[in-house]
Amino acid sequence: MPIGVKVTLRKDRMYEFLDRLVTIALPRVRDFRGADRRRASTAAATTRMGLKEHIVFVEIDYDKTETVWGMDIIIQHHGEDRRRSARRCSPASSSRS
Repeated sequence: MPIGVKVTLRKDRMYEFLDRLVTIALPRVRDFRGADRRRASTAAATTRMGLKEHIVFVEIDYDKTETVWGMDIIIQHHGEDRRRSARRCSPASSSRS
């Protein structure tokens, strides 16, 4: 029976997760060539990506894992001013930088 879980991380736990994701987990993904900002970002100031295997995190012991499962990661990065945040994350602004 498939089960879905949604978790919201904020403040220190969020930054710790993002740090591990970017510096440790993503480089361990097979054939990872970087993230396409145009496909991953939306005008609603969200970035989304999917992982097929949760074992890319070093905290997971592969030998104790019975099944490999994936996860969808959605990062909302809007601040006080949503219009400015949406402009900053839009595909048009990524081509300028």
